[in-house]
Amino acid sequence: MSVSLNSNTIVSQSNISSIFGSQVNEYIIGNDVLTIGDNAFSNCSEMTSVIIPMSVTTIGDSAFRGCSKLSSVTIPSSVKSIGFWAFSGCGKLFTVFLNSNSITSKEYDVSKTIGSIFGQQVTEYIFGEDVKSISQYAFKGCEKMTSLSIPESVKYIGKSAFYDCKGLTSVTIGKNVNSIGDDAFGNCTNIEALSLNCKKIGNWFGASKAKVTSITFGNEVEEIGTSAFDGFTGITSVNIPKSVT
Repeated sequence: MSVSLNSNTIVSQSNISSIFGSQVNEYIIGNDVLTIGDNAFSNCSEMTSVIIPMSVTTIGDSAFRGCSKLSSVTIPSSVKSIGFWAFSGCGKLFTVFLNSNSITSKEYDVSKTIGSIFGQQVTEYIFGEDVKSISQYAFKGCEKMTSLSIPESVKYIGKSAFYDCKGLTSVTIGKNVNSIGDDAFGNCTNIEALSLNCKKIGNWFGASKAKVTSITFGNEVEEIGTSAFDGFTGITSVNIPKSVT
């Protein structure tokens, strides 16, 4: 069963499942919808995916809480605010397409992170080209995330941004990243492969060096900083590109 919704008043002020029932598996949100209110789609237990249109700027607290069959979500660049626990209890939500710089660049703390918005079960965050920065603690403790690719649009990664993401086994950093905060990848103890394309590489990985066996340098790398790979005992060969000065 499918329902098309294009009323901002209904979506911003109502609990939709109490109107249409929990059996609806698809809601098509129209471009006149500006705000998805608190608890708007909570307990729509048959909903399997949702695409937020570019008209939406705000997603409220617990907006999709308890949508237990929801498996993918797309957040566009227009979204400026997402309430906490917005996707809590979405146990099958493993993939999030995230293209809002407002969300990734917001200042988080150790208790309120992007993981507390979407749930710790997410295995993959796919960043869009509108994402310019990833702030401190943003993805701290997202233990189920298995791989990470930072796009070329990103210039800044804050301190402890991916701290304690113990499920990570591979990390790719785009060529335009020019600043990474302390412990950005701290305690990511299962990383095996690093692909680094940024101009300057620092000592970013701390205790995450234990299992790294492969480091690939892109042709954008110009400087490898002091102690950048100190203690990476699993590395057996290194190829320094000509770009490094």
